[in-house]
Amino acid sequence: MGDAHFDGLAAIAACEDLAGSPAESVTPRSGSQCCTEGGRVGSPHVHAWKTVVTALAAARARLAACPGSSESFPFGPGAAVFKVGGKVFAIVDDDGGRMSVKGDPDDNVALRQMYPSITPGYHLNKKHWNTVIVADAPLDEVIAMIDASYDLIVASLSKSARASLAHGA
Repeated sequence: MGDAHFDGLAAIAACEDLAGSPAESVTPRSGSQCCTEGGRVGSPHVHAWKTVVTALAAARARLAACPGSSESFPFGPGAAVFKVGGKVFAIVDDDGGRMSVKGDPDDNVALRQMYPSITPGYHLNKKHWNTVIVADAPLDEVIAMIDASYDLIVASLSKSARASLAHGA
């Protein structure tokens, strides 16, 4: 790439070392020439950035796949709000690599004790919401947090709203 501007999306598309889970470590294979920064192959900054992007992409894909979910941007282009039945179940901060999700208060405390990347909800009710640095938490835990948040919100919907979700309306 030399002195050309670093195109992160092109670098990700060109990489051959994204095996398995999107949030796995993306250490290059021996001899891999997939990522460069300013002409330097295998820059740790590029690989760290790529991990954040792929982890967020996996989280966003799961959020979007939840039945009846909708995505909006009421806080600007960098903060996606995911709702089901008109109620928020996740907020994704693309710029900071963070995601906030609702959870059971006891589970929230336990998660915060287990993972330093999970903290009380950023600008949210600290008892009911957690904020996670997506790339720093295990993908299975991030997915479980998304599912739990979605389930809590769906359970709070009216019976008719839940029936509409069950029938794909």
